[in-house]
Order: sequence, then structure tokens, then C-alpha cells
Amino acid sequence: MIEGITKSFLILIFQLGIQMPYCIAQPVHQVKWYFKSGPVTGPEATLIFKAEILPGWHLYSQFMEEGGPFPTQFSFESIGAYTRVGKVEETGEAVKFYDDNLMMGIIWYSGAVTFSQKIKLNQGAVIVRGKVEFMACNEQMCLPVDERQFNLEVAPWKKIP
Repeated sequence: MIEGITKSFLILIFQLGIQMPYCIAQPVHQVKWYFKSGPVTGPEATLIFKAEILPGWHLYSQFMEEGGPFPTQFSFESIGAYTRVGKVEETGEAVKFYDDNLMMGIIWYSGAVTFSQKIKLNQGAVIVRGKVEFMACNEQMCLPVDERQFNLEVAPWKKIP
């Protein structure tokens, strides 16, 4: 009898050992970021930051009133090789509404949003480093503020003689 219980227990442990690696959850990122350098026109270039947001989740605009949800924020390392031209712009289908609990206007994006920043090159090729900080929320909760680093090489077209 004890031999049968021991054998069953060992079989159970063996099966759990085989199946356990498949049970460990991988982190799910509600927002996936894509960074690239856009076209270079003369001394100017455009940096593109695209956020793809999982269904049921949203990402807040950069343009939020103080005291509200954490806005998406971009920061750039300043090395003198480039100058930012204007502010980071955002394009996408924004949801705008007045939140009675917070007593303020709220702007968020679901699905996808693209941010862009124009820069002026002060020399030939440059590397633009920085980070984006953001908060993803759904109808039940908000995740802690997260960040992604970016490292973009921007090089003007070379003229062929």
C-alpha cells in the first residue's frame, strides 16, 4: 500500500516537474514601444515613437493637467550634437472627456498613438538617447509608471559625387 502511494507521489512530482516550466507566467507589456529615426530633410530629422496598446488598456496624453493621471513624458539627453525643434507632438485617436471624480479633462489613447520630435542636426550623424515614461490603465486599475529607453542613430543622406 505504501509502495503504491510512494509510486503515485513520485509520478505526480515527475509530471509537475515536466509541466512547471510551462506554468511560469511571462510578464505582459500592455504597451509596446517602437522607436525609429524618420526622414532627414536638410539639417532636420524627425524621431518617431510609436506605442501599441493592448485592447482594454489606455495610455495618457502628454497634455494632462497637474493633479491628474501621470502623463506620458519624454526626456532627451542633451549632448550638443542636435537641438530639439519644438515639442514632442502626438497623433492618434484621442479620447477626451471630463472626469467628475478628478474634476478635470482627461485625454488618453487606446490601440495606438505615435509621438514625433523634430531635431536639428548640429553635426553629421548623431545618436539621440533618452527615455519615455508612461502609465497604462484599464477600467479597473493603473499599473505603476513604467519607462523605456531609446537610442536612435540619425544620419543625413550622403551625396554621391
